[in-house]
Formats: sequence, C-alpha cells, structure tokens
Amino acid sequence: KERKYGKIVNIASVNAVVADKNDVFVRHSYNASKAAVKGLTLGMAASYAQYGITVNAVGPGLFESEMTSETLFKSKEFLDMYDRLNPSSRPGQRGELNGTILYLSSDASSYVQGQLIVVDGGGSIV
Repeated sequence: KERKYGKIVNIASVNAVVADKNDVFVRHSYNASKAAVKGLTLGMAASYAQYGITVNAVGPGLFESEMTSETLFKSKEFLDMYDRLNPSSRPGQRGELNGTILYLSSDASSYVQGQLIVVDGGGSIV
C-alpha cells in the first residue's frame, strides 16, 4: 500500500465458472472452493485498486499436477473423453500458464482489475 503499486495473482480454477450435472458431491465442494477464490479476487480488487494494486486470478483447466497425475492422468478413458470434449483436444502442458501469469504480473496489465482469466484450451466455451 505504501508504494502505491502492486500485483496479486490468485490461482483459482476453471471449476470456479463451470459445473457438471453428473458430478459427485466432492467435486461440487472443490468447485465451490474455487468460486470462493474468484469472489476473494473480486473483493480484493475492489478494495486495493485505490492503492494502485491490481488483483486478478488465473483459472487453469486440466493440467498435470500433483493433484491430477495420480488420478485423472492415470485414466486413459478420462483423457480420451477430455480430448473429445475440449476444442484443443488435449490437456494443458507444462509452461502454458506462464504467459498469463507473467502478463498479470506485469505493467502490461495495469488496467486489468478483478478478472479471472481461464486457461483451458477452450473447454469452458463448449
């Protein structure tokens, strides 16, 4: 606040803005937690803008991670289904979030405030 400048980039998930009608309760609670990150981002953005601080979030789609490598990425059936449904026909790969995070962390995004940028290969548009 004292510097009148800052960048905060929260990590949410595409699951903050999508739902699955056939999903299990555990997934619904995960989605709700990611929607909470989106809400936190909005509140922080509104409060901190006056101090020159931008607050935004990134919403990754399916990427291999500690959480998914031993579950979703072990299921050929799941990955085949995901590839059929996602316009990019594949999950995200290592490094594909970097550009979005760098952009939100840079001066190029000085007028971007309170946004959730989804990086999911187009999965959330279909």
